[in-house]
Amino acid sequence: GAGSADNAGLAGKDWLREPLADGQAVVWYLGHSGWAVRTRRHLLVFDCWKPSPLADEPSLDNGAVNPTELKDLDVTVFVSHDHSDHYMPEIFAWQTSIPRIRYVAGFAPDKQEGVLRLANREKGGLEGLEIIPIESNDSGQGYFVRVDGVSVFHPGDHANRQRDFSGPYKKEIDFLADQGLKADILFAPVSGCGFGDIVSVKRGVYYAMDRLAARSIFPMHAGGAESRYADFAREAKSAGYDVPFCLAEFAGDHFIVTPDQVRGAFEAKASCTANA
Repeated sequence: GAGSADNAGLAGKDWLREPLADGQAVVWYLGHSGWAVRTRRHLLVFDCWKPSPLADEPSLDNGAVNPTELKDLDVTVFVSHDHSDHYMPEIFAWQTSIPRIRYVAGFAPDKQEGVLRLANREKGGLEGLEIIPIESNDSGQGYFVRVDGVSVFHPGDHANRQRDFSGPYKKEIDFLADQGLKADILFAPVSGCGFGDIVSVKRGVYYAMDRLAARSIFPMHAGGAESRYADFAREAKSAGYDVPFCLAEFAGDHFIVTPDQVRGAFEAKASCTANA
């Protein structure tokens, strides 16, 4: 995408090592519903899935997890559910390279021990992280995570299916919102062949944006059709949502979220990615 003034200085920095303050985060797109989120002391990986061959030198900057690149970091891997576009068993091989790695899953992975599984709506934790899982109306869970002064909501495939909100979608969002939780980073599935009525899906995203007072929106779940992210952002803008939309075009696109601004976000005139 086209660069813009507020993205000057984003390129060329090693965002895996650049010091961050509490409340700051760097977010990489790993394709489809996959993301990596680095905060001051932690790296979170959500729903990492690789349908295509990796680059010759895989790295977060080209949308791939290369365990040797992360070997000195505190890494927590979240897998919302076991559908093959959200989960690959290879994630468990990463622990041979990353000593401080932990796993959280919304299902029981085959033959894997030491995976944290939390009951739906049961607040749990790992050192440095507070995790609140919700029950996804598709499969598995979604996760609200508070870490290093940053609040992240990755709903997995939890998406609204009924225009009148009669299904199970709304009550899980309300459960989080009723605790006063607000999302600095909201990952939002906006497209998907199994989701049914796409108007309902988008209406559900608006609802989550409102109830969780989202500060930045990362549309997802359209791997291979990333133009749908910009379509969603344009529709939301015209519906009156004046919030940064972080629009991934390619795996490896990354964005900077700070308490006072979001860089690499959608502008009214054009979408621009932080590494353009």
